[in-house]
This record gives sequence, C-alpha cells and structure tokens, in this order.
Amino acid sequence: MYYTYKNLMRISVTKLITQIKMSNIDQWIVRHEILKGIKKDLFKNYLQKLPDPSRQIFINQFNQLHSDKEIQQKLKINKKQMDHLNNLNRELKQFQEMNNNNMELEETTEERLQTAMEVIENDQEELSLIIPVQPRQAGSIIMRHDKRKTEEAFDQLQKKRSNIPINWIKWSNIKASPIALISQQNATPKMLYDKIAQEIDDGNIPSDKEIEYFINEKTVKIKATSFEKLDNTINTIEKIITQLQIKRFEQKMPRVRIIGILQGDDIIDNILLNMFKFNKYMNEQNISIIKPAKNNQNNKNNRDIIIQVTPAVRSELQNNHGYISMGIKHYKAVDHFDIMYCSSCHQLNHWRSQCTTQSVCKNCAELHHIDFCENPNNKKCATCGQNDHQPGTLDCQLYKKKVEQETAKNVFQYQYLMR
Repeated sequence: MYYTYKNLMRISVTKLITQIKMSNIDQWIVRHEILKGIKKDLFKNYLQKLPDPSRQIFINQFNQLHSDKEIQQKLKINKKQMDHLNNLNRELKQFQEMNNNNMELEETTEERLQTAMEVIENDQEELSLIIPVQPRQAGSIIMRHDKRKTEEAFDQLQKKRSNIPINWIKWSNIKASPIALISQQNATPKMLYDKIAQEIDDGNIPSDKEIEYFINEKTVKIKATSFEKLDNTINTIEKIITQLQIKRFEQKMPRVRIIGILQGDDIIDNILLNMFKFNKYMNEQNISIIKPAKNNQNNKNNRDIIIQVTPAVRSELQNNHGYISMGIKHYKAVDHFDIMYCSSCHQLNHWRSQCTTQSVCKNCAELHHIDFCENPNNKKCATCGQNDHQPGTLDCQLYKKKVEQETAKNVFQYQYLMR
C-alpha cells in the first residue's frame, strides 16, 4: 500500500505503525516520508498539536532517525534530505527550549502581569491590551479572548529569546589587566626597576599588592587590577622619577564589519547619513568609520565598511540579530578584530603585502593556490597544522587565541561573536 503525505498526516505515527503490519525498515520509511512532507516553518505547529504521549514518541523516533547512521543508509537519505532533517532538528530544540521557558513562566499573578507589561512596552502596544481578571487558581491569571495581540507579544518574546543565529559563536572574554610600559632616558630597565623598588622601600611610593612590576627587554611593565590604581601609581612615580616615557594600553571600542554595504560609486558620507536615518540608535557620537574593506564574498561591485561603535550600539546590533537597516535593504554586520593574518601563506603576525613565502592552499595546506587544489576533501589548517578545519577560523586554536587576546582588550563584554 502506498501512503501519501496527505493521508499519513491524518493519523499519528504510532497508530499507523501499530494498526498496519510492516517490517522495521518499512516503518522507518513511513516516518521519513512524514518528515519529508513537513515544512521547517510548520514543524513546531505540528509538534504542538500532537498530544503529549504521541509527541514524546514522535520526538524519540525523530531523534533516532536523525542520529542513527545505519537507518539513514538503509533509507538512502541524500544530502538534501539530511539538511532538511538538520533544520527540523534545530526547530525541535527551539520547541523544547520554548516548552521549558513556558514551564518557567508559570509565575504568580503579579510576576506574570509584570512580564506582560514589559512585552507591551517593548512592542509599543497600549496598556489596555491586557485586562487581568480574578484568577481561578492561585498563581495564574486569565486574559480575555479578545486580547490576542498580547498573546502574540508573548510568542514573539519567546521566539526572540531562543532564535539565536546558528552561525554565531557563544563567547566569554576575560578582561585584560590594565598595564603601562615606562622607560627612562639614559637608564636601563633594570636600573629603573631598582629605583622604583628603592622608592617603595623608602615609603615614597605606596606598596600595594594589587600593583605588580616586571622587567621587559626595553621597559618596565606596571600591571594593576584597575585603571584607577594604575593612574594613581604612575602619577606618584612621575613626581619622584623624572624624564619618563610612559605608554598606557587603553581598552579598545568594539568594531563591526558591515558586509557589502558599499556598492559601485557610493560615497561613504551618504552611507553614514542613511545609517543614522534608518537606525535611531546610531548617531555621530557613537559611530565612526574606520575604513572600507574588500568584500569577503569576492563581489567586485560591493565593498564592506569597518566601523567603530560604542558598547550600546554593539548591544543593539546583537538584539537585531546582526543586521543594519538601510531602508528597504538590510545588511549583515559581523564582529571585526584587527588580527594580522596573511591570506597567502595563512600565517599570523604579518599581512599578505608583507609575505615573502610561496602561496599555501587554504584547503589542504600544500604549496599551491586553492584554485589548483586536487584534494578538496582533505582539510588541513596551514596555521596550526591540524586536520579537519581551515585557517582563519575559530576552529584553529592559534587563531582563536588571537581573538581571545583582542576581546580581552575590548570594553565590550561579548556574549556571542556575530559571524
């Protein structure tokens, strides 16, 4: 008997398999046919409509199909079908997270009302949209059926919380300690270090466990736990020891790369004005253009722009899922870090224009250009020498360490890296 998707959807998977005698592989064929017929954007609705026992059975069967390579081989699932299963799996995880969030939202009357009002404020809806009445049970409120917009606001809030772009990378940066490098004319670092130590012993410079001194090749490094302590210490040393050269390392502001926003003969000033016009959180005080840059997608007609922003603007970009509005068009924004990386030999600490070595394949790390690679499936990183990843990505531990160093110098506390 041949089962079409339209017929299969009328009965549950469990009922279909129990009522009709099938072999094990036939049962999986039926399950896969159902999954092929479910569109990604309707998958959550389908799961929601299933009763609890059937839903759990369906989820267990889906997880087995998604993870069991042997079943996938027997069903001859191709790459396109596997991509569809992966998309459904992401939707399933979001559905389960939303269910968990909904369980957490079983709050008291006052807490739930406060949450509802917060959603209304975010969506700029009128306060009269929601009218709580006397609760039937403790810890819950009832909303009138004509308050559909409020329920939609709740749904949008839950979707926003769980809908993190899949290519973003979870991140946590440890802040670098404030440091300064000092040197003195006609004195070696060792001589300057000894002078500071003597002044500390004499009580002229306060002794503080939160201040550390190190001898470098050309300077003395002062490391503190805060910028305030560092400034106070340097001011004290300047009053006692003369002819000092001081170099402070200030924290950096976040930088963002806007992909493909410069088109043809566009003028940067006009682009900037449109950014201010269509993104109300941007203005001349919190945005500055660093430089135009080559488009990463190798589009010769378009170029990127690297901008420096305040932490507040970076937060807004994350809330907008990494997109900047330019009227009818939206452009993707990704985090940018000034890491010296050669796109010819794929080594760190120099640029392509400074490279003197032969080109190295980005794919297999052999001595040829990637356009002439004969082993496209043999991935090897030319930076760290490890397999299964390409250089210039966060899979490379050497490159990742550089990114960690850059984020540590940044005033912004990264929760995700926009990619």
